[in-house]
Amino acid sequence: MKASLLSTLLTAVVMFTGCKSSQPEYVGKTYPPTSSIQVFYAMKDVPKPNEVMGKIHFETFGGKSNEEIINDLKVAAMKQGADAILIDGISGGGHGNPTASVGVGAGTNGNAGIGMGVSQALFPKDKKANAKLIKITK
Repeated sequence: MKASLLSTLLTAVVMFTGCKSSQPEYVGKTYPPTSSIQVFYAMKDVPKPNEVMGKIHFETFGGKSNEEIINDLKVAAMKQGADAILIDGISGGGHGNPTASVGVGAGTNGNAGIGMGVSQALFPKDKKANAKLIKITK
């Protein structure tokens, strides 16, 4: 019974904390899907003439790398018909700051106790990414 309960709890923790991620959210114009896309980090590097189609936001809950997040953004951008994606930034990540606590308790029979704990988050913090979708106008 105890092993079954522990297994169920561990499964729930993994399902609800380390493995979920949101879908990219897009606002803007849509064109027919494209099959390839270029990634840029500065507008001056994007080929001209071009049109900013819209903006995309992605938030992940777990341990995705920046490369995995950019790949998710690229897939979403190609579905919207973008030729290029301009990464505005990726923020977050890490594991949080350690915390410490002290507790003091007293019993009715004159018993007393002191407890101390130190913890650090086991799961990575959320990451957020923002980008602009670009249509190269030839």
